[in-house]
Amino acid sequence: MVEGARLESVYTATYRGFESLLLRQNLKALIKKIRAFFMERLLIGDLLDFLEVPKR
Repeated sequence: MVEGARLESVYTATYRGFESLLLRQNLKALIKKIRAFFMERLLIGDLLDFLEVPKR
């Protein structure tokens, strides 16, 4: 019983779940798009503030 518990803890500690290269690549691409979206919004907001354009 003790040996079985040890084996379980050893194998579950290194197993991180199902990982697909395609899913990881898609996630990285999605994160880049989200980051670019918000950075663009921040830059546009700063530019409008600089030009003193009234916000809606």
